[in-house]
Parts: sequence; C-alpha cells; structure tokens
Amino acid sequence: MLLAFAMRPITTTLGVTGAITFWVTLASGPMVIVSYLARDWPHPLRALWGIEPFLLIAIGLLAIVCAIAAFRRGIRPRWPIVRFGALLAFFIGGAVLFAYYPHGSMVIGGLAVAASVGWWDTRSR
Repeated sequence: MLLAFAMRPITTTLGVTGAITFWVTLASGPMVIVSYLARDWPHPLRALWGIEPFLLIAIGLLAIVCAIAAFRRGIRPRWPIVRFGALLAFFIGGAVLFAYYPHGSMVIGGLAVAASVGWWDTRSR
C-alpha cells in the first residue's frame, strides 16, 4: 500500500491508466494479507495463497503501460519514465538479490519508484 501512495505523484499525471495502476497497487496490500491467511483455508479458497508474484507482475506490467502513456503525453525528462516502466525488472532483481521474497522485491521496487517520483514533472497533468 505504501508503494501505491509513493507512486501517486506519477499516476495522477497519467489519467485513467495512472488511476488503474494506483488502485491495483493499493488493492494489492490487502490481497497480500488475504494470501497469508489463505494458507490454511480449505480448497478452493486456498488458491489465494501465494498470490503475491501475480500482483507484482500485474503492477510491473501496468507500470510499463504508464510509461508508454507518459511517452505519448510528452512528459519530460524521459529517464524517470524509463525507470518507472522498468518496475517489473526491479521487482525481479529484488527477488534475485534478496533471498526473502517478496520483501526484497518491494524494497527495490520502492526505491525505484522513489527515484522516479523525485524527478517526475507533476505539472504535466
């Protein structure tokens, strides 16, 4: 959920695409809690256990869509856009770098979002 609020300055400049990315990222927080609880639930609800990688993939893919939208809108400078669009790669790198998944992915992804937000032109709404 903190990741959603951290990326809010970016997502507010991208219209519907940004709004979808924000809400999916925000909703992933409670879904992680459900995932942890679902470990001992009966079938078919137990299928919710381990949903975190799919949530991170969805957020990473939506970040790519946001980066494309930002390029099409002509937002400058370009390198924060590229970094935000590479969020999926940062998630994967965090999973490889840290042995404890998904926390490493979230730490590296959060740092990437923070670095992108710092140079994002929020006047491009």
